Amino acid sequence: MTSLIKALPKQVRRSLVPAPDRAAEVLERVGPDDGPLREVVAAELSRMAGVPVTPDMWSDLVLPGHLCPRYRVVGEGRTLAEGDDLRELERRLRAHVRATVVSQAPELERSGLTSWSFGTLPRVVESTVDGFTVQGYPAVIDTQDSVGVRILASVDQQRALHWNGVRRLLALQLGKPARALQKRLDARVLLGLTAAPHGTVTAAVDDALHGVLDALLLDAGGPPFDEDGYVALRRRVQDRWLDDLVVAVTTLSGVVQHAERLRERLAQPAPTSWSASLDDVTHQLTRLVFDGMVVSIGIDRLAHLPRYLDAIDARLDKLREGPAKDVERLRTIARLEAEHAEAVSVHGLTAALDDVRWLIEELRVQLFAQQLGTAVSVSEKRIRERLQRLR
Repeated sequence: MTSLIKALPKQVRRSLVPAPDRAAEVLERVGPDDGPLREVVAAELSRMAGVPVTPDMWSDLVLPGHLCPRYRVVGEGRTLAEGDDLRELERRLRAHVRATVVSQAPELERSGLTSWSFGTLPRVVESTVDGFTVQGYPAVIDTQDSVGVRILASVDQQRALHWNGVRRLLALQLGKPARALQKRLDARVLLGLTAAPHGTVTAAVDDALHGVLDALLLDAGGPPFDEDGYVALRRRVQDRWLDDLVVAVTTLSGVVQHAERLRERLAQPAPTSWSASLDDVTHQLTRLVFDGMVVSIGIDRLAHLPRYLDAIDARLDKLREGPAKDVERLRTIARLEAEHAEAVSVHGLTAALDDVRWLIEELRVQLFAQQLGTAVSVSEKRIRERLQRLR
């Protein structure tokens, strides 16, 4: 508490001296049960000092080591791990926790499955080890040519891996999508996928199929944990997957061929004054067209890629009129992308920050090829306000 008071700005701190005495007074009135430390203390100090004290006044504070908690994980009569980063300890001990839970319920785990033949999966299993309750989280997991059932150490792992496992099981039971597509698509569409960064046409089609299945899973409310739910999901998928896949593969083929033409344009000799703009376009292409792109960006966003690539073509056409305006617009994009990258480094790539990334893509269209139109109303100010709210 004393360190927090001493770290306040001088104009605030002078109303709270001596710091140790004020700290003792705060602790007489509030404690851990009142809420998060910095928010509670800021409110109490505001009352005492008669001037506003806000939690963000401590945003740059690094407490000395002896005031930071250190964690020790004990079990089996010994210290298993220790450190000052609780998430890192959880990561390091994840396999140990999983092994402990599995040893209490080994009958749940399976491998080499190609059908839902394991009844209902509980969302959580519990066992008692040395007097402590340990939880495990069963999930269907993707093992490429089959699926398995494993007990995982965290609900976050369960959420991610179970989705992928159910998606894989659906794909396995649909058979070979390329054969079905040959009857529905012009051969030139599949031939166009030879330019895909996936390496093979089969890999590109699989990416599109998994993107389609992701959308159908989302539409169904997520993957089931019981056989009846899976049967209902499979019926739903059976009715729609091929039509949706035809659309997805057609779009993907057009995108990869367009991207190939753009790379050919970028490889042509150009004035040095174009360098910054061309480097930016090259970087933009790598983030739009890549191996696994459909699963990564989703079917809905795949539909916007042709417009983004058209906008790049329009931008390159305008460079011939002079690069100065392009560079000025690029500065706007660069500032926003830097702010977005900083937010991702702090918070991770959340769904909200991923939305901002695509708003920046829409702003590129507005700045460089306004005639193509945008999917939503967008401006530098709106994006910056969104980032500020997220921060």
